[in-house]
Amino acid sequence: MSKYQSEINSKLGNVKLNRIEYPDISKTPGVNKIVEYFVYPFIVKKEVTKNNVKHVTRQDLAFLLELIDLKKTIVTCHDIIPIAYYHTQNPIWKLNAKGLRKAEKIITVSEFSKNDIIKHIRYPEDKIEIIPPAVNHNLYYQNRNKSILKKYGIKEDEKVILYVGAEEPRKNIQVLINSFDKLKSKISQIKLLKVGTPNYLRVREKLLLRFQNQAFP
Repeated sequence: MSKYQSEINSKLGNVKLNRIEYPDISKTPGVNKIVEYFVYPFIVKKEVTKNNVKHVTRQDLAFLLELIDLKKTIVTCHDIIPIAYYHTQNPIWKLNAKGLRKAEKIITVSEFSKNDIIKHIRYPEDKIEIIPPAVNHNLYYQNRNKSILKKYGIKEDEKVILYVGAEEPRKNIQVLINSFDKLKSKISQIKLLKVGTPNYLRVREKLLLRFQNQAFP
């Protein structure tokens, strides 16, 4: 169960849930995806309670609505990046798009994602609800302990710009870096701290070679 699912689960109180998980059978990349695409639909069809309200918590599982008759279904769609930006011809994502159109409601995280869904999925605007991701302040809170700065070679009197995200082109990381270079010419005691996986082969090595003044974990 994902963090998103478990948080929803914990907040529903006495509501009886019929959770349908697909088996996590392997640590080998790609194997569980094959199970998800080719076995999970049969598991859902067998275990689903037809008259229940259903919640598909990921957009890349929306293909279930195209393969199975799932009435009263809400889908959480964080984004449709493969469709909107990479114009994928992947048959699974074509099924996901068709499945999203069959949802009773779509929950998404931002106005930007909502507009993408309207434009590329051709889904009615009045059936989309925006619910921004929440923050669990028991886990994430302001911490004045500066010992972490030493880990990344940052002095206590230096300013820090924090970027959390990948390094793929749509993230505009190059714009961030160019802007930081200009800022550094005006504020010498400043570092750019980048957190997150690169998502592209060798892209981090290239960035590190070019920009020696940034602290990349």
